[in-house]
Amino acid sequence: MIKFIIITISFSVSILLLSLNSWFELEKTKIIKITDTNIQNIKKIKKINQINSWLDANVRPDLKEISPSDDKADENLIKYFDKNSKKYNFSIKKYIYADEDVKKFDISYEVNKNNKKHLNSFMHLDYQNGFLEFKKLKINNKNVIGKIQLVQSYKEDKNETK
Repeated sequence: MIKFIIITISFSVSILLLSLNSWFELEKTKIIKITDTNIQNIKKIKKINQINSWLDANVRPDLKEISPSDDKADENLIKYFDKNSKKYNFSIKKYIYADEDVKKFDISYEVNKNNKKHLNSFMHLDYQNGFLEFKKLKINNKNVIGKIQLVQSYKEDKNETK
């Protein structure tokens, strides 16, 4: 009888240990999954921090220097176009138009892809008074063609009597 009780207790303890072992494995899997998710979130947060640093260093100082008037914004866009039009075969895609508190100017370009120095200088173009965005870039047999957009912020005159 004592042997039977010992065998029963031993069997019960072994079943309990097996079930605890499988429970621990499930919990370990859950912890690994949560840890992976947290690591991904931390990477995203670090990337956001890097983007914020870049914005503080590069974009916010430019936003402080908003053009004083609508006419000055137009003048800046036209001067930029005139300065680079012959060098990069600029042509007007969409003339200066207003979009909220910015002026935009769509320009198409064509650059010889075999002239590496010229192409490199084109790829490093910047617009000091605002932002330059590459909208389209295609490569055909001899040229790199596409569209860029100049964005110029300005102070809008809210006087409706004009």
